[in-house]
Amino acid sequence: MATTEVVEITDWNFERGADGNVVAVVQLRNSGDGDEKRTVRAVAKSGDKRQEKTQEAVVSPGLPKTVKIPFEITHDQFRKRGDLTVDLE
Repeated sequence: MATTEVVEITDWNFERGADGNVVAVVQLRNSGDGDEKRTVRAVAKSGDKRQEKTQEAVVSPGLPKTVKIPFEITHDQFRKRGDLTVDLE
């Protein structure tokens, strides 16, 4: 029997954090009937630096949820040579 994931990533991007480092910004949506707990995994790369981080989120149905994951890579360095991937575990 096929299953359908009720929580999905609808958008993602990055921004400069208050400390000048890059922050992954991930938008989630829950199409189910109840709250769902998920783990967001983000991997940031810049040059020879690679960092992987996870963050748990509870996503309520019908409401967008924003998850922000900070990294120890400067925003300026990331903008020049960065790559960001995100997914749900």
